[in-house]
Amino acid sequence: MPQQDVATELRAGLSLLKRVTAVLVVVVVGASIAGWLIVSDQATETNQALCSLRADLQTRVETSQGFLRDNPDGVVGIPAATLQQSIDGQKRTIQALSTLNC
Repeated sequence: MPQQDVATELRAGLSLLKRVTAVLVVVVVGASIAGWLIVSDQATETNQALCSLRADLQTRVETSQGFLRDNPDGVVGIPAATLQQSIDGQKRTIQALSTLNC
């Protein structure tokens, strides 16, 4: 095979390799962007759910504290200490969720 034919085949092969590489880069970048968008969307939904939980817990703490003020001895079957333990546990959860941007 003459050198000119080898050079032509090498150029053609290199050109094909460049096109295949370009296509692969586009596919990988596209898949990466799609994956990031999915993760970002899931993170947003998770953040919103945790913010809702934190707000609900805050409301429960305030309501329970008011109830405990009105019923300092608790109620039949539920002593004040049990109510306070529940409030304290909810406050710890609120504190754990305090780093959220809501």
